[in-house]
Amino acid sequence: MKALKLEAGVYMDSKEELLEAIEHYDVLTKKQRQVLRVLADIEIDNIATVTAVTLADMAGVTPGAIYKAVKVFEEEGLLKNIDNMSSRKIYKFRVNPIKLDQIKEVYKSKKKYIKVKKGVDFD
Repeated sequence: MKALKLEAGVYMDSKEELLEAIEHYDVLTKKQRQVLRVLADIEIDNIATVTAVTLADMAGVTPGAIYKAVKVFEEEGLLKNIDNMSSRKIYKFRVNPIKLDQIKEVYKSKKKYIKVKKGVDFD
């Protein structure tokens, strides 16, 4: 299988497509996808700064779900907590653009396969 060669930050060219790709990324649970979508949407220069409560409200999940999702994201290399200010409950995450690009590429491959399978011409 050919390895993906991705350039950091490519996903920024189409944030809507990235958000759609995250929504269909079966590796994560629905709640995890909701949280990742918000983080990908609010990040600026690969940094998302937010409180757990605000992130929970924005993603429509509980604060407990945030902590679980963040743990999974860190384990998967999707993001890193770079400024753990737990006393103030404000978090600064560095979002991994290469991982987000991979999610987008997986989604594009799935879409292409489904269109070919159904006999739909694309592009």
